[in-house]
Amino acid sequence: MEDGFEGWDEVVRGIVDGLVEAVRREYYMTYIGRLRDIGAPSEKVVYVYLAFFQPQVALSIRRGTGLNRNTLREG
Repeated sequence: MEDGFEGWDEVVRGIVDGLVEAVRREYYMTYIGRLRDIGAPSEKVVYVYLAFFQPQVALSIRRGTGLNRNTLREG
């Protein structure tokens, strides 16, 4: 037994894992809530793409999502 701390690494690791999971869930739920407010499907695709691969420019968004130039307007 090391100074009475035997097993604490596992306890701390379990707490941190649970905290990381809770923060991750809250982070993604924020994106999902915003996604529900977006109407056009093409806008939803761009939003999801930006959420995972930000920052981007219009050309890389079009290429990454496969959207037509007329579907994705700049500005």
